[in-house]
Amino acid sequence: MVTLSDVLDAYYEGNTSGSTAKDHRQKTRLERCKTDLVASLGRVKVYDLPHTEITSKDANPYRDHLLKRLSPSSVLRNKNAINAALNWYLKEHGLELSNPFNGMLVKGAGASKDDRLPLSDEDILLLNETYRDTDAEVYYLLLRETGLRVSELAGIQVGDVSLQDRRLHVQPNDIRGLKTKEPQRVIPLSDASLAALQQYRQVKDGSEPVFPRYARTNGNTSLSAMMMKHFRKTITDPKKSLHGLRHLMKDALRNTGCGDELGKSILGHTTAGVSARYGSGYSVEAMREALEKVW
Repeated sequence: MVTLSDVLDAYYEGNTSGSTAKDHRQKTRLERCKTDLVASLGRVKVYDLPHTEITSKDANPYRDHLLKRLSPSSVLRNKNAINAALNWYLKEHGLELSNPFNGMLVKGAGASKDDRLPLSDEDILLLNETYRDTDAEVYYLLLRETGLRVSELAGIQVGDVSLQDRRLHVQPNDIRGLKTKEPQRVIPLSDASLAALQQYRQVKDGSEPVFPRYARTNGNTSLSAMMMKHFRKTITDPKKSLHGLRHLMKDALRNTGCGDELGKSILGHTTAGVSARYGSGYSVEAMREALEKVW
């Protein structure tokens, strides 16, 4: 007999990534799902009955329980964790059964244009002054001029930076992995970014981290928190965040005539369609030409 709890455990064991931080987050989320399932459905249904006895009628009480304390989007993320585990288990064992959590509706969930507000030109001018001569200045500069994710920035190794070619290779390493293939890319660096990085690369081997303070488990979270302390001194609107720098780069590229696919290559976004999966992608020269219009 396989219970719903067994399915969640099997899903975790079958999908570990090797990244301590990522696996810990996955484990924590699944354990939290178990706790909420017990609170809404009862321990017997989660730990004692076969998972096949869980029906779509059980999904709604779980949803309603979560909505008492979480936003609709957070409820959807938790539901999707259970959904993914059940879909994986059914496929893994060749079971022609329906997933009771498929199609469960959560009113108000999903991305909305009002969830986050973009950063304005005025915001950037203020942030330039806020970060100037602080311990966060180099990180702010790199995020602003490359569109990097904070996790990518925290995981840079000395060997990822080419002074001769003036570029940064974003790739999995011992500090952090990447979720999918698309984020692996080469990004041209401005003179300012290259000079800032060079300060932290000196007298280090190629495998050493550029930013050792944040080259650890959850280091990207610490880096983000540190930067947000400065950010909030200037930008207090809760709908604006540090991630807005990445969206700002996307908008800036588009507004200077950069094609959508080239922009996605620079930012490491997933490119849809069969044609996007063939070839070696855009040249560094093409990326530099697009970025120089933004810089």
